[in-house]
Amino acid sequence: ELPPGLVPSTDHSNLLAIASQENSHYVQIAAAKLFSQEDNQLYHLNLQQQERLCQYLDLLLSGTYQQFEEPMIVELRIEN
Repeated sequence: ELPPGLVPSTDHSNLLAIASQENSHYVQIAAAKLFSQEDNQLYHLNLQQQERLCQYLDLLLSGTYQQFEEPMIVELRIEN
């Protein structure tokens, strides 16, 4: 199951504009589960959904300057 808020849920789709509701990334990710369960013990990754999710995350992060490979360095100071 995807973390809440990563992709708009069907319960909250009425809060989105029509264009956002029809966004191909949202529609494809919501179309199937990321994992399927077998015999109540094993989970198998849906490779097609994994690829769709990676593409969606790449799109979300395409406008950021921070990369996951390098940590963001922030200097914290106490002002007197």
